[in-house]
Amino acid sequence: MGVIESGGKIFSGRFRSVRVMKRGLGIETLLGVDLVHGGEVVIKTASAVSVSLSVRLRLEHEAQVLRQLRTASLDQSCRRAFKGKPSIPPLIQVGQEDDLFYLVMPYIPGVTLRERLERGALSVRDAVTVGRSVLTALEEAHGCGVLHRDVKPSNIIVDEGRPLKRASLIDFGLSRSERLEPMLRDVPVGTVRYISPEQAGMLDREVDARSDLYSLGVVLYESL
Repeated sequence: MGVIESGGKIFSGRFRSVRVMKRGLGIETLLGVDLVHGGEVVIKTASAVSVSLSVRLRLEHEAQVLRQLRTASLDQSCRRAFKGKPSIPPLIQVGQEDDLFYLVMPYIPGVTLRERLERGALSVRDAVTVGRSVLTALEEAHGCGVLHRDVKPSNIIVDEGRPLKRASLIDFGLSRSERLEPMLRDVPVGTVRYISPEQAGMLDREVDARSDLYSLGVVLYESL
């Protein structure tokens, strides 16, 4: 499960784990450092032996989605979604060591929007910044046929500035695309407080890009 060195596991001889950030659904998210290029990274891991097949498939799918959103061979319809600098954190590396499957992404400094809202509501200006940033990320994802399906404050990272200058949408672990196994594609997912009625199964309608927009609407309402 990686090499133990200087108090942390080493992945692919390059990424050293520093501390656990969170655990859940069989996935462990670690803060790490890039020993080759420097800088902090996020390492998401799952045991190929002890976790369920669905957890493994979702982590593999997240890696495929992030690779799809960054590949230079995007088709033309997908390219049109990227009007400037991509706003979704890229996939740096994916691999497996012993029984541990892992993927590595850049660490985004800041706090989650959930943590920020614990201090009080956002100003209108800050809420607009969050909305524009997350909508840009969703436009990129939707333009490539990917639904996030779990837009919520704990999956949005904001900076510590006043006013806010940026917000980043993270965690595509529950996303849906044509690459997702059919056995998982239509399984209801997401956090109840933020999902649309059709995503919760309350309406017999297709779950599409509008469901992510509904979730963002709830987030912005709560932010204000």
